[in-house]
Amino acid sequence: MTTQTARHDIEDNLYIYTQDNSKYWYARFQLFGKWYCKSTKEKDKDKAIAKAHYIILESRIKAEQGTLSKSRRFRDVAELAISKMENELEHGGGKIIFKDYINALRKYHVPFFD
Repeated sequence: MTTQTARHDIEDNLYIYTQDNSKYWYARFQLFGKWYCKSTKEKDKDKAIAKAHYIILESRIKAEQGTLSKSRRFRDVAELAISKMENELEHGGGKIIFKDYINALRKYHVPFFD
């Protein structure tokens, strides 16, 4: 198990930290009551702070648009893609091939990766 070696609070619901098994800073932030963690991919503390602000801003925008992925499981990502394709088909946009993509995801991919 990794442990934090350094921590720097930026805001109430945002801080950066390093771990003993990595040389990079990580940003940990809270959106709508749920905590998220992402790597800043920065070794310098000041650059990591700037990147943390960018990460939380980007995550807020994704949350407002409904594209923020809460899980990395294949099923969850596939369902998000399916819902987007179905939404586009219902509103007259999208492509005809979306129907085939949806069927392939539901019939083959989701059961295989579950």
